[in-house]
Amino acid sequence: MSGLNFEIALETVLTSNCNSTHSVQCTSAKDVENRLRAAHAAFGRLTSCVCLNKDLNYTTKLVVYHAIVVSTLPYGCETKTLYRRDLMTLEQFHERKLRQLLQNNWEDHITNNAVLEGGRSRNIVAIIIRHQLRWSALS
Repeated sequence: MSGLNFEIALETVLTSNCNSTHSVQCTSAKDVENRLRAAHAAFGRLTSCVCLNKDLNYTTKLVVYHAIVVSTLPYGCETKTLYRRDLMTLEQFHERKLRQLLQNNWEDHITNNAVLEGGRSRNIVAIIIRHQLRWSALS
């Protein structure tokens, strides 16, 4: 894949992830659903140019995954109250996509912690707490 196509795909993913939708209701379910939809679309776009590219090593794939997909999931979470079910939904998505990126199958019986370690990633709850602490320090 040429560098120009990769840059265009990366720019498309970045510009589509900057849209945040805040629900009118007091629940965060709609916002989480929109975050998952945006992250899923970003991962889908990255699959063809990054995940399936045999010329890239896992470190590069993980860096791009963290820069695009993981940064999309907690976007705007600093000011929201997220419920346990919302956090678990975000965590399931994150671990599922990491397994897919690392080419782990459910039959391999790899624990969630091992997947996070293999992907050099934190769980989404820790990422969101870090974002909220950083936001509260700025206020």
